[in-house]
Amino acid sequence: MRGVRTALLVIFAAGFVACTDHELDDTGSGGSTASGGTASGGAGGGGASGGSGGGASGSGGTSDAGPDSGLQLTCDDLAVTTLAGAEAGFAEGSAGPNGIARLNGVRGIAAFGTVLALVADMNNHRIRNLLFDAGDCEVFAGSGTAGLFDAEGEQAELRAPEGVAVDAVGTLYISDTQNHAIRRVQSAMVSTLAGDGKPGFADGPAPRFREPAGLAVDAQGNVFVADRGNHAVRKLTAGAGAVTLAGNGVAGFQDGPGTSARFSAPFGVAIDAAGVLWVSDTGNDRIRKVDPTGNVTTFVGGDGSLDAPMGIAVDAYGTVYVADAGHGRVVRVSPSGVLETLAGAAGTGFFDGPTNSAKFSELTGLALSSAYAGGGLLVGDAHRVRLVYCP
Repeated sequence: MRGVRTALLVIFAAGFVACTDHELDDTGSGGSTASGGTASGGAGGGGASGGSGGGASGSGGTSDAGPDSGLQLTCDDLAVTTLAGAEAGFAEGSAGPNGIARLNGVRGIAAFGTVLALVADMNNHRIRNLLFDAGDCEVFAGSGTAGLFDAEGEQAELRAPEGVAVDAVGTLYISDTQNHAIRRVQSAMVSTLAGDGKPGFADGPAPRFREPAGLAVDAQGNVFVADRGNHAVRKLTAGAGAVTLAGNGVAGFQDGPGTSARFSAPFGVAIDAAGVLWVSDTGNDRIRKVDPTGNVTTFVGGDGSLDAPMGIAVDAYGTVYVADAGHGRVVRVSPSGVLETLAGAAGTGFFDGPTNSAKFSELTGLALSSAYAGGGLLVGDAHRVRLVYCP
């Protein structure tokens, strides 16, 4: 256990230091993240964007340890396998289709280079780490007791977290959903970045949220939040607290500038290299775009092609990946808006195999990963982490 914990702390403390093989061979619960953030009330230190409660950035390129923008999935014979989990429960240990690790309500996923993925284990009130090389799934943060308590790693308390994102210096951000707060992990400590445990809708240095879900981090260290219960997209900036980028607290559908636009229970956010924010507007069955000026447009959906989209990711080529939860499939959308099924047969269920016969039961978060030759897409599915990959 000590070897993996030490390895993770080295990674997050040093930014892009990779684990050695012998460090990854040992198993155990995975430490926490490291330095590089800022004082409470602002976002963490700058760097390339990280994964989100819904997806990963499209900034391009990756290293052994660092936020992962993934590789484009280009092979013709994609398949789906299970990386961790089975029925609902809680257990640490070996991952894989036959492993003993158990999760309960997988939500957001963030890939960190070729080393690991961080997973919001909602009903266990924990963040889990999934080590790619070692094949283990351990506890990263959270005691398992629902609460709002700042402390080191597994001593801290979370309440039904649904979003995760990591920046280039290894700072982890968590949407602590039922605490209506954004938490931060650095130097092995979990702290509260924004929110006080009470739902609300307020910008400024003492902001309030209502059931925040997906997260994304840009190259400047700004944190973007799908504020689901407020039907809005928010931004946390170092030294300035929160501002509302789009939406106004009222559910609806409307394209347009800033707070004149309307969303309905957005779940996932992802940011690309151009600074465009991609939003899975779950209640409106659409994927929306928020450009750097704050203008909101609809990219795809609203015509029956999507049903309750959840997780979202965008790669360095502008391809968007969406967990089309209501249809039980993962879709891929070209930069020109052409939508195709990437994985998932008709209906819901559980089956690993070729993408045209694989089945999903409850799609949630997505994250691109370059840990797999030919690219990989991590998929939250009920109590499992699944993988779409080139076999």
